[in-house]
Amino acid sequence: MITAIRWFLFVPMALVSAIIVAQVGHWFGNYGLWFIEGNNFWGWTISGLYSALTLVGVGMKVAPKVDKVSKWILMFIVIFWGIISLVGGVVSREDDSLFMFGLMFIFVGWTCFKSKPEKMNFFKG
Repeated sequence: MITAIRWFLFVPMALVSAIIVAQVGHWFGNYGLWFIEGNNFWGWTISGLYSALTLVGVGMKVAPKVDKVSKWILMFIVIFWGIISLVGGVVSREDDSLFMFGLMFIFVGWTCFKSKPEKMNFFKG
């Protein structure tokens, strides 16, 4: 029963945690670094990196099995989210902030794409 619940909830929990961490990362990137305060570029870059790593880490921690199936589900979500953000940043042409958010997602997706599922479980214990 617990295994079925974990299979059902590992993607939503990963997405919710990634959204929360993205917001906190954006606050930190914009207002936490006093020497570049208000710089939207760094806010989106830090936010994208934190968010993508959290999505993968929490997803692999909550997934009942750390195997190729859970890895590929998470990699599809990370790369898809990255492509959507990348295209949105290119189309909007206001600034390159959203572009960097998507680029960080694709970077993390590509890095985890090459990794073994056992190495993607960041939160051990």
